[in-house]
Amino acid sequence: MQEQDNNLATAAVMPANFEFIFYLGNNIIIQRDFNAPRYNPNVKKSMNLYETISEISDMIIRELKIKNLEFMLDNDYLFIGENAIEMDDKREQNFRVQLKIFGDVAIERIFPASHYHPVVRTSVDIRNISKDIVTMLYKTISLSDFHLDTSYTNYKL
Repeated sequence: MQEQDNNLATAAVMPANFEFIFYLGNNIIIQRDFNAPRYNPNVKKSMNLYETISEISDMIIRELKIKNLEFMLDNDYLFIGENAIEMDDKREQNFRVQLKIFGDVAIERIFPASHYHPVVRTSVDIRNISKDIVTMLYKTISLSDFHLDTSYTNYKL
């Protein structure tokens, strides 16, 4: 029984091996740390990881579009007629989706933030899909070599 308690204490102290981070500019919006005991190092050089990060980015973009539409519908007076205001926030900002493996950036996807209203951009909340994101990443980085796609147009990655 005491050995099991020691194992639990050790597991609680161990740092997470993987980090999912979503940025706006250089500001962290959400960060999730997790472990994957069945991690396959060959995943770093696979199309599977690229496709998963692309799918995660698309999920986040869908969330941002919905929030943007909701904001525009709730505040239509800001966009139509005499009361229309200029969006003065013309700074070039980007969102970044990043996966770190053992502290090193394994893959990163960047997409523009300027497509969204500044209010939506600065009040992003993707906590409702963060569990799905971590689950997708966990499944991808735990794939066996048999399921990995390690070539792209006949080039070995």
